[in-house]
Amino acid sequence: MLMTSAAKPLDLTKITKKLISIIQNAGNIAQDFFLKKNFTIEKKKDLSPVTSADMTVHNFIVKEIKKISSFPIISEESFDNEVKDNFLQYWLIDPIDGTDNFINNRVEFCINISLIINKKPVIGIIENPMTKETFIASKGKGSFRLYKDEKVKLPNIKNKKLVRLKSHNLDAPFKNNKVQDEIKSFHQIKMGSALKYCLLAEGTADIYIKQNNISTWDTAAGQCIVEESGGKIIDFQGDPLEYISSQSKNPSFLALSKEALYLKKLL
Repeated sequence: MLMTSAAKPLDLTKITKKLISIIQNAGNIAQDFFLKKNFTIEKKKDLSPVTSADMTVHNFIVKEIKKISSFPIISEESFDNEVKDNFLQYWLIDPIDGTDNFINNRVEFCINISLIINKKPVIGIIENPMTKETFIASKGKGSFRLYKDEKVKLPNIKNKKLVRLKSHNLDAPFKNNKVQDEIKSFHQIKMGSALKYCLLAEGTADIYIKQNNISTWDTAAGQCIVEESGGKIIDFQGDPLEYISSQSKNPSFLALSKEALYLKKLL
């Protein structure tokens, strides 16, 4: 069991089991909105879109997590840039990651929930509402893909051609010649949302490079899942990303599958 700052044991396995039910039910809500197209769209202060589906899923997850935990909850849909509190343990959620895809009838969206303890994600869970796949991880317990009655330990795909993930948006050139030379022969596929990290954990893909600011709720759950599968998400100095509750942005980073960890030596 993990010890919190108050030296109370935290049963991550027990908590994760409860989260599975929460996130799968949230996925059903998101899927229903997506299929029926009965959502409204507004603009947030930063002009990014938010839908009534985002808010409904947000409200459901917050309500359910409060039943199992008293830790603070930080969500994309409730984050206040003026809040300066630095919590030692808190929940970090993205009700619908990939809202643009959701709005434009593309299925590359997901739901992210993570538990942060001392700046590190110790639970990560990602739900794919359209395929009904649930990806879970907790510190020291490994990563798994749940589908129907199956529970598959990750990574489960090995000895394939190496693959680089790219976002649908234009990626800036990565200014590291050693890494660029190494990955130029990699097969490339595009994927939106935190589903990228599920592919890395599976071993379906091997590297994803992000050079623009990306929100913490987009990466925390995926980081736990990737790390527990044997991979890494690291900044350009080779250090794992850390999560400070008053900060909503990550630095540029590399996400690596277990098979591609050798690339870390080229930084």
